[in-house]
Parts: sequence; structure tokens; C-alpha cells
Amino acid sequence: MLRIIIHSVVFIVIFAVLTNYMDLSKVWKDPKTVLGLLVAFVVYFLLSWLLNRWFDRHVKL
Repeated sequence: MLRIIIHSVVFIVIFAVLTNYMDLSKVWKDPKTVLGLLVAFVVYFLLSWLLNRWFDRHVKL
């Protein structure tokens, strides 16, 4: 449960930082940027999933 909360917070922070640096009205008009954002989030979730599996296997709490 804690892990889900942490990932949600990180996700929101990353999204906030990205949207802060980019003008959203321009972003949604450019399909490449939207695609880039989607790819970035998919990669982020894949990495976090792999890290979770590694953590579960190697770290005994």
C-alpha cells in the first residue's frame, strides 16, 4: 500500500514538473509531444515495476 502511495506521489510530481516547463496548450496540439509523454510514463511504470520485483526478492524487511 505504501509503495502505491509513493509511486502516485512521484508520478504526480513528475507530471507537475513536466507541465510546469511546457505550455500545455502547445503540448496537446503537437501529437509528438503527447506521444513522448505517454512513452515516458510507460517507461517509468515499467522501471518501477522491475524495481518493485527486485526489491521484493532481495530486500527482506
